[in-house]
Amino acid sequence: MMLSLSGISLKSGVEGLVFRRRAVGVIVSVCAVALSACGGSTPAAQSSSGTTAAGSTTTAPKALVPATIALAVNVLDLAPVGVAQKEGFFKKEGINATVEVVQGSSVADSALAAGTVQFSGVSSTAAVLADAKGLPLESVVSCNIGNTIQIFVSKKWLASHPVSASATTQEKLASLKGATVGELSSSDVAVYKLAAKDGGYSYSQFHTISFTGQAAAAAALKNGLIDTFAASPPATAQLAAEGLGSVLIGVSSLPLGASQEYDIVLASRTYAQAHPDVVKGVATAIAMADNFLTDHPNQAVPVLVSLFPGFTASELKTSLAETVFSKNGLVTQSNWNDAIQWNVETGAIPSGSTAKEGVVWTNQYIDTAALG
Repeated sequence: MMLSLSGISLKSGVEGLVFRRRAVGVIVSVCAVALSACGGSTPAAQSSSGTTAAGSTTTAPKALVPATIALAVNVLDLAPVGVAQKEGFFKKEGINATVEVVQGSSVADSALAAGTVQFSGVSSTAAVLADAKGLPLESVVSCNIGNTIQIFVSKKWLASHPVSASATTQEKLASLKGATVGELSSSDVAVYKLAAKDGGYSYSQFHTISFTGQAAAAAALKNGLIDTFAASPPATAQLAAEGLGSVLIGVSSLPLGASQEYDIVLASRTYAQAHPDVVKGVATAIAMADNFLTDHPNQAVPVLVSLFPGFTASELKTSLAETVFSKNGLVTQSNWNDAIQWNVETGAIPSGSTAKEGVVWTNQYIDTAALG
């Protein structure tokens, strides 16, 4: 069953908005039949003709080509997809896009591999893991550069462990020693392991409590059961506005954090080879949205409010300023190398993983001439 919310389709029973990066999983095996479906047919654009009163023949504009994009989660990092739909960028590029929010990267990429959707919005980690499993998926446009996860700390902890505005990164992380951490996923564990390492102590010196959702962790922070947990904008802006605490540090402040490729849109290489014009249209439209979010933040905020109705314009404006969207949707090998190194260090992917241009990612489908 499909539900419609703010112009984006949601799978029934799926939480529409996820506040932070969940643990990434990619389906391990997909049958050969499913993989062959990656090149499944996309209905061709149709045209119709008619005759005017004067007897001349006219041709109607070509119909938009349908394409479905599955988002692993509905987060600000992937907002360019929703913005491209809301602002008409997909239609401008000849695409009738349907955006679906599904339950994580595994679902998004397995649907992509099976050909039931044509594109998926996931993290760079998911793309590397997919490649390691032999799935022929390739990033065709970048949504944002830099890890957006932030370490949020309660007012109570900050009061008893004050940190000056001029404190170094190491000093800020050192102030967390002994804190009770709320953990929602393995990615949280990775963040706090790095925090402990860079702060000069052991991860075992944290106390940890596991939670199944953001709301439960926020309630625990409010009631003093935990001192800190990891979240991403706009959730952190909302928590701060409610007076629950503040962001101690963003992962983007850590080595490799600001320069890594982060959220992307994938297509099957087989599908891209069979339908290059569709991939070009989708990639270019999302690149337009990247630029719109960067160059016109005041105009972008009302669009984001429609995509994330649980947040205020002020919270989204703050969050927008903290997110670096990819200029022209483009990315470099250096960005991917930093993503690889970060994920190896956090244990998300095995050592020796690579992200080669033309295999894991490409810029070739973005029509930069159309971006102005």
